[in-house]
Amino acid sequence: MRARGLVFATAVVVVVVALAACGDDGDPTGEAEAGVAAVLAERLAVPITDLGVTCPEDLDLDPGATFGCEILVHDDPAAVTLDLAVADDGTIELQRAVIPADAAEAYLAAELAPTAEGPVSVDCGAQRLLVRSVGETFECTATRSADAVAFHVVVNVTAVDGSVHFRVERTTTTTVATPPTTGPPLPTP
Repeated sequence: MRARGLVFATAVVVVVVALAACGDDGDPTGEAEAGVAAVLAERLAVPITDLGVTCPEDLDLDPGATFGCEILVHDDPAAVTLDLAVADDGTIELQRAVIPADAAEAYLAAELAPTAEGPVSVDCGAQRLLVRSVGETFECTATRSADAVAFHVVVNVTAVDGSVHFRVERTTTTTVATPPTTGPPLPTP
């Protein structure tokens, strides 16, 4: 299958705007945590109370500084780390793409359905947020609803804004057991 791409919306721009207010005044760590939580709550359509965001204490917001904030979504099996950097203008920008798994699954299901000649369900794993560097991949399984044939899908992150391309790498087919034929009974010893 030909590779196709998508941009998973404006997560980078929103994070930059939400965190731009973090300056030398107040509590930069608290402001960064609140900004990241607000952006992710909106992006994932979950209450902000469902997110745990932990950024380093004594956060350095000088241009060029980099840091990571640990994110835990209440129903995720593990936390993920968002890599952030302070730009020359003082805004905070993502250094890796942040892609909601449900958005990736919905996109792949819609893209693969015509080729699969029917509805497809997609599973990209248990993690709610997929955090990847440009050039990194993540894998999903697409299953055709009509006959449960599974497709292995490799998704390649092409930009920090969440742009991706995908390809179907190989197909795993299911075999249908043939019903037993009726015939003369087997001889008994």
